[in-house]
Amino acid sequence: MNKIIISGFLFILFGCTTHNNHSEVKIQDIHFDGDQSEVCEKIPEYKFIPLETRPDNLIGYIRKMEIFDEKIYILDNTHSKIVQVYDLTGQYISQIGNRGSGPGEYVQSDDFYIDKEKQMVIITDQMKNQALTYDLNTYQHL
Repeated sequence: MNKIIISGFLFILFGCTTHNNHSEVKIQDIHFDGDQSEVCEKIPEYKFIPLETRPDNLIGYIRKMEIFDEKIYILDNTHSKIVQVYDLTGQYISQIGNRGSGPGEYVQSDDFYIDKEKQMVIITDQMKNQALTYDLNTYQHL
């Protein structure tokens, strides 16, 4: 019962607040038809990072992306439905957690938050109505 109350509290806490992202990197949606000159006109400085593609890390739709500590964190909510981690060259590092219904697993990740002070990632799962915490360095469930 305590786990349900704590999970509900964390979900409300992180789901209903606005987070100020003071990252040096700003992410903006830009739609263009393959002509990179359109991007140059809208953003003075940019860098395309092709992500390593393997059968086990395909991305359908990027719901959220954050860059922290030289790593790119991507939440895909259509294909893999997990949070994946890449380095700044686009090399795949790992996924965070596993999908499933067991302890420490999520059915479908809806959002994530990086707690820089505590060095952990919090992933919310609306299907199970819970928030799971993972170590930011090992990506293991805490």
